[in-house]
Amino acid sequence: MKPRFIPTGLALSFLLGACSGNDVADPSPPASAFNLVGFGSPPRWKVIDISPVPGNSYAWKINDGSEVVGWSTTSTGDRGWLRRLTGAVAWLPLAPRAVGSQAYGISNSGYIVGSMSYRNGISRTAFWPDARSLPIVSDSLPSVNTHAFAVSDQGDVVGWGLDGGGAQVAFLWRPLTAPTGLTRLGSFGVQQTQAYDINGRWIVGAANDGVHGLVAVRWRVGGGAPQILSPPGFGFEGRAYGLSPNGRRIVGFDEVNPGTAVFGASMWTPPGGESVYGPTPYWSATELRAVTDSGVAVGVADVNGVTTPWVYRDDPTAGYALTLDVPATQSARALSINQSCEIVGWGSGAAWLWVPSRCP
Repeated sequence: MKPRFIPTGLALSFLLGACSGNDVADPSPPASAFNLVGFGSPPRWKVIDISPVPGNSYAWKINDGSEVVGWSTTSTGDRGWLRRLTGAVAWLPLAPRAVGSQAYGISNSGYIVGSMSYRNGISRTAFWPDARSLPIVSDSLPSVNTHAFAVSDQGDVVGWGLDGGGAQVAFLWRPLTAPTGLTRLGSFGVQQTQAYDINGRWIVGAANDGVHGLVAVRWRVGGGAPQILSPPGFGFEGRAYGLSPNGRRIVGFDEVNPGTAVFGASMWTPPGGESVYGPTPYWSATELRAVTDSGVAVGVADVNGVTTPWVYRDDPTAGYALTLDVPATQSARALSINQSCEIVGWGSGAAWLWVPSRCP
């Protein structure tokens, strides 16, 4: 399938001046302003500061129950937290001898993953069965730093770290059945792999193909070699960051031309399909971080030198691309979206939740 480039220039020139207040742009602009892959009346997103403490807070993942995980820098160090649907925040327990923690992922079943930090500077992969239980920490991959980024409803965990030789190693971990065993994911013979998301069947991330460097790939949960996502002759350096629950869409970024370091947000529809959004005269780099089953994705764009959160809908008749507003800050990123189109991210020291007026 031939890669699809999505036209952007007119849409982005409108959007850069359209956002104001605490919501995304007026949902009824001229049709041409959103004519990316069609036109629809997009939702409005209201932004809420959900930082549990003043200072540096980071929201990383939201599940379909509207539970959010992240971490904050407190007077005693970094601490992972869970924000419940009610708005109540639970601080995640530390492992013995740990001095800090970060939470990066949560499943719909309530499992939480991240990392545990220690006084010697080492970070280890951590798994919380729930917000009240002590974490399970894996030490089986000798490393300087190891982080878990996602967990499936079955309790399978993925992430990556550095092995004893300093190589990047993507792993699959099953803490409920093998708490000390991290399984290395397959490579192309060059030991440089990263894993970022998982569903019941697939894992997505990046692997060094020996030619272009790290390229966007997926692995079967059951094992095997990585599969390059981009069609032949297209897709160079890149990453796959997010996977829809049904597995039909994968998002991340791709280098538009080899060796240029010019990147566009990518949405892959395996096997063989890819759409690339940007760059444009206004957006010098774009990436997507998460996507719903209905094709609504969120990510980060460099808009005139400012790190900006954005949302994109992949639909042949109702597509749109919008920047998300963040009050009192000039820099932010959107990292996760649930099936209700609630979005979380962070920027300039605050954790943010964007709540939609509706969801496609």
